[in-house]
Amino acid sequence: MKFIKQLGALLVSFFAVTGVAHAALPTAVTDAITTANTDIATAGGLILAVIIGIKVFKWIQRVF
Repeated sequence: MKFIKQLGALLVSFFAVTGVAHAALPTAVTDAITTANTDIATAGGLILAVIIGIKVFKWIQRVF
């Protein structure tokens, strides 16, 4: 009986959390998240390009 109560409590808490996760957001918030995601991807790409450029530069210096 104790196991069933614990399982029931677990299921209720799970569905309570997933219900909150699917809440509708205003379009302004969705647009802001999309814009931020694009900005972060651009910044990450630029940082990666700089790191690769430094590695290539050091590799070329070592060859010469």
